[in-house]
Amino acid sequence: MFATQLISRICRRESPTLANTRKQQTLKALNNWQKRAFNYGDADCCQFAGHVIKEITGIDYMKSFSYSSEEEANKIITTQGGFVSAVTESLGEPCPTEILQDGDPVMVNILPIGQVMGVLFGKHVVCLAEKRMIRVHGRNITHGWAI
Repeated sequence: MFATQLISRICRRESPTLANTRKQQTLKALNNWQKRAFNYGDADCCQFAGHVIKEITGIDYMKSFSYSSEEEANKIITTQGGFVSAVTESLGEPCPTEILQDGDPVMVNILPIGQVMGVLFGKHVVCLAEKRMIRVHGRNITHGWAI
């Protein structure tokens, strides 16, 4: 009984530390984003999510997702069979939202904008929209990828 209580206390102590580390990495990545005017291929929702992923993992998944205009971005999305398919091509298969952690890339559906990439942060998603960074409730997540 004592061992079970001790292990339980240790696990409860370690889990928040691990979660806090990921939360801290995500917060650092969000703060490291260089604020600039929205520009497809440089400062858009996918580039923003890619920035956070790279800050956390050190891997640049956006290398194969290169475009410099809205038309080029739409062409990639159409060629890949849709936005989710295009992201899946780079990040792998989406996973259940229950296992996602802070910093994981997610897709949300925001009316009237439509599908937008962002990153999970707590119970919300942080996205880069055309005018500013926005926070959306996590219930709007349609797909997510664990990194």
